[in-house]
Amino acid sequence: MNVPRLASDTAMSDTICSAQQRVNGLVKFILLCSLSCLITLSTLSANADENSARARMSEQSNPLVALFTSKGAIYFEFYAARAPRNVEQTLALIEGRYNFEDSDLQPRYYDQSDIYSAQTGQQVILGYSALARYGLRPKSLPEEIDAASLGLSEQPLFESDGRIAPRLGITSRAEFEAQILAPFYRSLNLNEAAVASRAEELWLQLKDHSVADALEAMGHRFTTGLGTKPLTAGSLALVSHPAGSASPAMLITLRESPWLDGRVTPIGRIVEGLEIAVALTDSSQDASPARIYSMRVLAPTP
Repeated sequence: MNVPRLASDTAMSDTICSAQQRVNGLVKFILLCSLSCLITLSTLSANADENSARARMSEQSNPLVALFTSKGAIYFEFYAARAPRNVEQTLALIEGRYNFEDSDLQPRYYDQSDIYSAQTGQQVILGYSALARYGLRPKSLPEEIDAASLGLSEQPLFESDGRIAPRLGITSRAEFEAQILAPFYRSLNLNEAAVASRAEELWLQLKDHSVADALEAMGHRFTTGLGTKPLTAGSLALVSHPAGSASPAMLITLRESPWLDGRVTPIGRIVEGLEIAVALTDSSQDASPARIYSMRVLAPTP
């Protein structure tokens, strides 16, 4: 038996449907507002980081570079005047405008590459094999290091008590022979027989050397007037490979590292995100491998 619907039932049904539509519309509006707020907050956060980074720069005319990693963003101030040739080439690699020999490809060198090596609490190294998949390698430029500015030219190779200068970070006899004696003998073109016959003379000569002299015997090359800064927590430098040449591989120091002074080319420093750089060295079993998403040179504030 069909029961006829009353007019009041129909009106009630229409009212319920209308209310449900309003609720659905309100939910959609709230979701859209929430999404908009999240996007806005994300943008504001990124802008805040960039603004904070700019406020901490020593020279506003220096390039500001953002490194976006799987752990977060790091902002660097590049020393345009302290390592001009190496900074310019690094910026060209970052922006994808470097001209590789025998290739028309101009990829962004560091984008989408893994962190090559890391030492917990000490340093992060990246960029060694960024373009292995393309078979491209940028040219290595001469190091740009001011030994006098770092105090290496005036610092004796040996302390008054005969110990090797702690700044070199040499802690064993084997390291002393490999890093000091062998390069010293090579610089004089001496064979083992000549070394044995002139041992006392050579020792007296070596005792007069500075730390800069020892580094030059290793193959490092110095330029006066650059005002090179010591490597402290958050310094950014190009790895020397071989000694005397600055490679595109970059090193981030996480603490004061005097044993690297004179051995690498400093090109900048972290102005925002040092804690992210530290997080890149997380070697716990459940930590995913750190990865570079991209690097960008940020336009100056108008």
